[in-house]
Amino acid sequence: MCRLLARLYLAVHKRTFARRLQNSRSFPGHRIISVGNLSAGGTGKTPVTIELALALLSQRKSVLICLRGYKGRSRSGLLVGDERGVHLTAEHAGDEAVLIAVRLLEYARLHEGARFAVAAGPDRADLIDRFGAQRDVVILDDAFQNPSVRRDLDIVLIDATVPYSRMILLPCGRFREDLTALERADVVLLTRTNLAPDSALIWKRLIKDRYPNLPIFSIGIRTHRISAPLAPDGRAQSVAAFCGIGNPDSFFRVLEEAGIDVAKRFVFKDHHRFNERDLAVLKGCGLPLVTTEKDAARLGERLASLGRVLVVRPEIYDADRNDETRLWSRLTSLTERQAQE
Repeated sequence: MCRLLARLYLAVHKRTFARRLQNSRSFPGHRIISVGNLSAGGTGKTPVTIELALALLSQRKSVLICLRGYKGRSRSGLLVGDERGVHLTAEHAGDEAVLIAVRLLEYARLHEGARFAVAAGPDRADLIDRFGAQRDVVILDDAFQNPSVRRDLDIVLIDATVPYSRMILLPCGRFREDLTALERADVVLLTRTNLAPDSALIWKRLIKDRYPNLPIFSIGIRTHRISAPLAPDGRAQSVAAFCGIGNPDSFFRVLEEAGIDVAKRFVFKDHHRFNERDLAVLKGCGLPLVTTEKDAARLGERLASLGRVLVVRPEIYDADRNDETRLWSRLTSLTERQAQE
C-alpha cells in the first residue's frame, strides 16, 4: 500500500512542479540561492541558512531571505525583520523566520552598513517584488520542490543521521523525493556527519555513484560555547532538555557530545506551540532546563516564565576540514560561478 501511495504522491508532485516551472519568474537583478531538502524538514536547514546569510553579509552583500512562515498565523506576505529590528513574533511569522531575523540583527548591530530583510509568505516571487529592492542576494528557504522562482544555485541538505534504508517517500515516510531529484541540485550538504560517520559515508557513496560531478560537503554540528550549569558546590548539574524540532535525537546527542548529562527529555512535535500545561510540566521537572534557539524563538517572552533556561546555539562547520570559514566562502563562490554560467 505504501508503494502505491508513494507513486500517487510523486505523480501529483511532478505535475505541480511542472506547472510551477512553466510559470516560474526570473529576477536578473539578484543572485538567487535555494536552500532545501529531499525530506520534510529536520536536516539543519535553518542554521545553514543563517550561516550562509552571515557569510554574504560579511562580503558586504545585502540579503533577502524568503520563507513560507511555517506554523505562523498570517497568510499574507510579511516583513519579519531587517537591520532596523524584528517586527513580528513567531506566532505570526513562524519560529524559523523570527530566529533568522534575530541572528542577522545581532550581526547588523555590530557591523555598520549590514543590510538584510527576512520576509515570510506563501508566494516567494511576491516577497521579492515587495521586499527585494536593492538586495543583492535572495535566499529561498525550503524551495527545492517549488521552482516558481528561478535560481542560480540549488543547495540540497540530507541529514546523515537518517540512514539510507529509511528513505521512504511520503505519505508513509518523511521524504518528498528520492535521489533522482538530485539531478536538479548544484550542491549537496550532508549534515550532522560527525554524529553518524558511517551513514554519511554510505550517503556520499550513493550520491557520487549517480552524480560523480555533483559537489558534496560534509557538515558537522556542535554546540556554540556551552557548558553544564553548576550546582552551589561547583559540580556540574544534570539537565532537562526539551525541544519541538524536526530531529530531536540530534539535539540530545549534541548536548551529550558537549559533556552535558541529560537526565530528562521532553520531546514535542516539530514547530509545537507551547501551552500553559507544557510550561507547568517543564517548570515542575526539578532540573535546570536546556532548549534550542528555535524553541526559544517560538516561546518568545514566555521563555522568562521558565526561569533560567540555557538556550543552545548550534555551530556548523566543514567536517572534512574541521573548518567553518572556508566552507561558506566556497559556497558563496559557487553562487557567483553558477550565476555567470
